[in-house]
Amino acid sequence: MDLRPEDPACWSRVVTGALGAATVTDVTDGPGEAIRTTLHVRRSPMDMYQLFVQVRGQTVAEQDGRQARLKPGDLSLADLSRPFRCTHRARRAVCVTFPNAMMPSA
Repeated sequence: MDLRPEDPACWSRVVTGALGAATVTDVTDGPGEAIRTTLHVRRSPMDMYQLFVQVRGQTVAEQDGRQARLKPGDLSLADLSRPFRCTHRARRAVCVTFPNAMMPSA
């Protein structure tokens, strides 16, 4: 994923840890965007999802022509086998990335 701050002098704080087969990432950063391109998809495992929890600020998430405006307390789920884009203001978010084998079947 490419992280592109609006102001290159702005700082970001990213803390990542493993929880079994899942990865938990706590991100605090200023205005900018995060982009996952088709090139990123080809370079990484195809069977992953990412649960996104908006803690502070706002994010606009886009995938497959759909858009979600996330405010504190909102959740979104992205399929990492497809490109996506998020734009945001100053924010804090928690992401849980996990293999699709952990997703309950319907």
